[in-house]
Amino acid sequence: SSSQSAEISLEVQTAAAQLLDACCRLRDQIDASERQLAPLHSCAHRLRRPPQLGDFDEVEGGGRVWLNIGGGSSGFVCLSKASAATLCERRLSELELSASRARRQLAERLESLTSTAESRQALDILLKSSNVSLSELRKYTDE
Repeated sequence: SSSQSAEISLEVQTAAAQLLDACCRLRDQIDASERQLAPLHSCAHRLRRPPQLGDFDEVEGGGRVWLNIGGGSSGFVCLSKASAATLCERRLSELELSASRARRQLAERLESLTSTAESRQALDILLKSSNVSLSELRKYTDE
């Protein structure tokens, strides 16, 4: 396999390695965004729902909630339910936009990684020694 990699210019090998690295970072970024989407969706839904029996913060009469926007115990802010819902929805659209942008960038990088025979060959060699597969990365490019 050393003669195989010798045929590929160092420039192409380096570029392929950097692109693959970027692809993996984008994959992790998409994963992180998606992990936050579900809790935010359900939070926004609960906040927009009309008051129901047993909603103790409604019974208190303030209609305000503590919302964790930063993660961790220091991320809490006290807001009206409407403001909290708006904040959740804004954060949701930011995350969706960010994930969508990352998907596009990932697709572009995969495209250039597989654009020439030489770069595809370099990629094959890299994939053999990594724990990532091309099909796995391609899954992340679907909206």
